[in-house]
Amino acid sequence: MERKMTNKPKNVYEQLERILKRYGYKDLNTDFINGYLTAIACSPNTIEWHEWFDYLFIEERSKELKWQNSEDSDTAFDMLIGAYDELEDILMVNDYIPYISKGTENITHEDTKDWVAGFLYGTTIWDQDILNSDEELMRYVTSLHIYDNSDMMKDMGSDALEKAEKIQKEMYKNKPVEIIFKVVMSLYFRSKHNELPSEPIKVEPKINRNDPCPCGSGKKYKKCCGK
Repeated sequence: MERKMTNKPKNVYEQLERILKRYGYKDLNTDFINGYLTAIACSPNTIEWHEWFDYLFIEERSKELKWQNSEDSDTAFDMLIGAYDELEDILMVNDYIPYISKGTENITHEDTKDWVAGFLYGTTIWDQDILNSDEELMRYVTSLHIYDNSDMMKDMGSDALEKAEKIQKEMYKNKPVEIIFKVVMSLYFRSKHNELPSEPIKVEPKINRNDPCPCGSGKKYKKCCGK
């Protein structure tokens, strides 16, 4: 399905946010939606539009959105498809900039939390067998989990925590938008071309397969996120 966006991205995301707030979706803000759509565009497997469209509107992972009228559903659909099409075009020419409602200049890591949450939610609809079998893909997704959620690190064992803190410290040397750009483009090139861009983000040291998983599950990495 070929559709092009007629509004500027800012207007599209803001209009979507207003529609969704009427349905009680307070967490589906502009940043979250852009992060989510970016993850869909970076997926290593093809995800049909009706799959990711419906998946976005699952409330608390169990209750699906019931549209009150066709106008709202059609408007949301057209906006999301248009925004997704434009994202794909941008990623193909390596010109990606995340949509952050506070702008991209002089923002803190905290300002990107909603975008990262949306992106990570989008990765949960990826083919998990492909994700778990590709160490490069898993490494970048894991790095975003560590970047996004410091609370997760509180439950880690000492060895896993030390490794996670090193990864987080390395990432925090960069500006938030630079981190997102490097991770997104690394995932996109890996997923679509089975290669990495010339300057992928540095998230070393690499987690050994026998180390505790940085997600905090208590399992070994090879038995958890590193499957």
